[in-house]
Amino acid sequence: MSASRLALLIPALWIVSMPAAAYVGPGAGLSMIGSLVGVLSVLALAGVGVLLYPLQGLRKRLRRDRPQEEADITTDAGDPEAQPHTSREPD
Repeated sequence: MSASRLALLIPALWIVSMPAAAYVGPGAGLSMIGSLVGVLSVLALAGVGVLLYPLQGLRKRLRRDRPQEEADITTDAGDPEAQPHTSREPD
């Protein structure tokens, strides 16, 4: 079929075609919107997780490489009866 015939056929079909009697009820529309919000939230949270995961590892590495005399024993200077406590590394 030539391009000129196709250019005439498409508008002719638009003119003769009947409008679709389609109806999207409120339940179907709300379900679609809820699903879309859910998918977008999952994608956003996955993106945040991908960005924050390397920072968490860097924070753990920096804590592990901190000099031991700083992290060993600390006391509260304002309370004379405060017990010294040692800082613990997460496993």
